[in-house]
Amino acid sequence: MFYERTFNEIISHSQSVFNDLDNKRYEEFINIIAGSDNIFVLGGGRSGLVAKAFAMRLKHLGLNANVIGENTAIERKSEKSVLIAISGSGKTPSVVEIASKYKKYGVKKILSICSNKESRLAKLSDLSITIKSYDNKKNEKENYVPMPLGTSFELSTLLTLESTIPDFMKLLNVTEEDMADRHANYDFIDLFL
Repeated sequence: MFYERTFNEIISHSQSVFNDLDNKRYEEFINIIAGSDNIFVLGGGRSGLVAKAFAMRLKHLGLNANVIGENTAIERKSEKSVLIAISGSGKTPSVVEIASKYKKYGVKKILSICSNKESRLAKLSDLSITIKSYDNKKNEKENYVPMPLGTSFELSTLLTLESTIPDFMKLLNVTEEDMADRHANYDFIDLFL
């Protein structure tokens, strides 16, 4: 069984991602988002799930976050709006195309997170955060693939974005109680059961 070794590989890789982050760019990333009146998030596949999780946290913070492609993403772009696009390769056609259109038609800033700083998405962005991918080839001889199909990027991106939440809380003067008040509450369902 590989699960224990895989868990350790994931932790080790995530730590190396954190060690490689450009702190100045990362702080700028947080400040841009905190100062935006409309935040649009975008990603395809599992990167899209990470984008949705981050949008939910931004909502908990009291920020106006919208997931592109969801029926509820009806906010208008403004001079203080920002798009956050997430793509491991930085070349996912739908993500790059939508980011291009948003840049052309009105968001103030395009922020991206990808593993390739030379990708189309990174070059299109006003600010791009690079999350390096794990090299599965180093385990090829053992027929062991600890993080297939972009898993390392998705997990590291989720952990990286979640690590920003205390910074947002401080910047926005938001408490955990404030966030809890904005958290989805399904207790009302009990009334109908």
